[in-house]
Amino acid sequence: MSEKGITLVEILVVIFIIAALLTILVSDFPKIQRQFALSRATYKFAQDLRKAQDMALSGEEIKKPDGTIISVKGYGIYIDNRGNNGNNKEYKIYADLDDNARYTSEAEDYTVNTIDLNKDAPGVYIKDLYMIDNNYVSINFNPPNPAISISNLSATANRAGIIFGLESDPENSINTRTVYIWKSGLIEARNNETFKF
Repeated sequence: MSEKGITLVEILVVIFIIAALLTILVSDFPKIQRQFALSRATYKFAQDLRKAQDMALSGEEIKKPDGTIISVKGYGIYIDNRGNNGNNKEYKIYADLDDNARYTSEAEDYTVNTIDLNKDAPGVYIKDLYMIDNNYVSINFNPPNPAISISNLSATANRAGIIFGLESDPENSINTRTVYIWKSGLIEARNNETFKF
């Protein structure tokens, strides 16, 4: 007569397997969190680009805190990597008031919002600007189409790329995410592009 049941050895093997899987998961958890933060920052930036594009399409006007309504010529995003030692953690959504299709200054254009990556995605920074001749760029949408203007775009380029990276791994080009902005208006986010810096 055979008895059915679980032996002590079988229980110990199951406990060992569960403990090993939990150890692997817990040891990789900080890395997983950083990867999620990188993806979150990248997709938020792409959403902010689409938001600026939508505001330009709608012809939305700006109402200042004092109640003054300002006529807007376009909307865009401004990134300035100068003077940050390659460690920029913010960008601006702006309203183009002077009709020059780029961000000029606080005095000439209106900052709708400044996005700080330290708050939204700690440990993530804007690593580089792809196909941009200088270390700053304005991506501007002019109504009614909206026509796209990308300042400092390389002469032969048909798109610009904003590359996000992790502070914990600054030399690694594998742990990057890139948002491309095509001159045609397409905005796309890609994972793990390989770039030579």
